Amino acid sequence: MFGYEKALRILFTDSCNVYIRAKDRREDGVCVFLREQILAGVPCRVSYDTVPASKQNNRTAHTTGTAVLFLPAGIDVPAGSFVEIERDGRVIRLKASGLPKFYPGHTEITLKPADTEA
Repeated sequence: MFGYEKALRILFTDSCNVYIRAKDRREDGVCVFLREQILAGVPCRVSYDTVPASKQNNRTAHTTGTAVLFLPAGIDVPAGSFVEIERDGRVIRLKASGLPKFYPGHTEITLKPADTEA
């Protein structure tokens, strides 16, 4: 384990659960999508990249802003996954917006709000 990897683990004060959309078929043959948990209780750290703001068009309001999730090295989160982060007793629901960036000591994932329309 690298020295900076130990230092990063001290910063992992949050924990997260990761879910994917899994396809399932009901008894009547209809295809449905369910959330399937692939990771549970992973130590992490969330950092807000920009200050969330709101944009409004003629019909709906949209929240903007992104966050970066730092995970231990080797954790792979598929693009489009749903992420629940527990921070100070509160649950923050976000979704992975792209592919993870792998570094020797950690993994970074860009996240955006799970529900973008108000």
